[in-house]
Amino acid sequence: MFPGQGAQAVGMGKDLYEQFPTARELYDRADEILGFRLSRLCFEGPEEELQQTRNAQPAIAVTSLALLKVATEVSPQLLERPAFVAGHSLGEYSALVAAGAVISSDVALAASREAETLRVPLFLTMAGSHEILRRSTRYTFRTCLVAAPMYVQAIAAMVRQGGYGRVGAIVADYAWGHAIREAFERYVVPLPGLRTQVEVAPVVSPDFTPYLRRLQRLDPQLLVAAGHPPGNPTIVRQARELGLGAPVIGSVLPPELMVQRAGDAVYGRFLDYSCVDFQSPTYRRLAAQYYGATKRYFDNNAFSGYVIVKLVADAIRRTKSTDPRAIAEAIRTGRFIQPGYGWPLSYTPWGEMKEARPIIFSIEPGEAPGGALPGAGWYQKWLFRSAVEVYVPPE
Repeated sequence: MFPGQGAQAVGMGKDLYEQFPTARELYDRADEILGFRLSRLCFEGPEEELQQTRNAQPAIAVTSLALLKVATEVSPQLLERPAFVAGHSLGEYSALVAAGAVISSDVALAASREAETLRVPLFLTMAGSHEILRRSTRYTFRTCLVAAPMYVQAIAAMVRQGGYGRVGAIVADYAWGHAIREAFERYVVPLPGLRTQVEVAPVVSPDFTPYLRRLQRLDPQLLVAAGHPPGNPTIVRQARELGLGAPVIGSVLPPELMVQRAGDAVYGRFLDYSCVDFQSPTYRRLAAQYYGATKRYFDNNAFSGYVIVKLVADAIRRTKSTDPRAIAEAIRTGRFIQPGYGWPLSYTPWGEMKEARPIIFSIEPGEAPGGALPGAGWYQKWLFRSAVEVYVPPE
């Protein structure tokens, strides 16, 4: 059972942050995405700021999810889908996450509708469902992960270039998974001479061997796990255990997380998407500075958060206004270039990135160049880049 607004109190979550690395990681991610120290507000106040709706709601949501993470870490049996969940008001979202029903794309879909109603800009980093943006959308902007059809276009281009003849896929039963499946059937399945097979798995699943065993009959040369973000680490590990030697292309999880959860099974076998040009000298300089300050990797999430702040600041400078509608209009009609980022940010009227050119990388053993992650023992290796057609919503 998860509480709603009104449960906030100064000090909430502080013990979790201090005792559990998984909770600390969640609060740190929230700080990056929101652009301010939500964690400090939760732990130290001041009370009057924490009580404001704009602060109280994310504080309660993040603390609830931190509790959920710690609970499942202490009691792994809770990873099985619960029989019942409950949440009051805002707590319904946390309850849905606990049930395995809500991931970033589902939340972004609801948040985008709210942003349009309130007429305030909303920036998406890792929410790629093609259903989020409508042609009438004016206040929601993607900044890193493209719409699912665009990502799958890049995968299809890689299949063509690699000369693959057999491609399998595992997708999850929720918005992003279905978006990937639809795009896979549109862009990959029709490729000449290609045999394909798609398996649909629950969002919460500790065991993917039944799906992988069915895929063994295909003997895929590439396994697409882009449609199942929660399952990426387990899919990579279990595929290797079953003797499936095909590379696995994932769903934009932090590479640090993949190495932590899948171990050496990722090396040379796990591929993923990036909106960061990690070969750029500017990126390497920023990554070294970021690591020096935080002891963490400057990944897609961190860099896109940095870019969002600069994007908004640039819009304020150009419009000489802090009015949300003016800022949204300036972003939608402008073009922002950040050295080291994967591409310039320019937008369609509905908030899709017009110049996106997805980068595909592998994770390899060794040291990251330029001091991006000293002593980690792994680095990202650039493999492939593709231009893609901008996805146009049907309405």
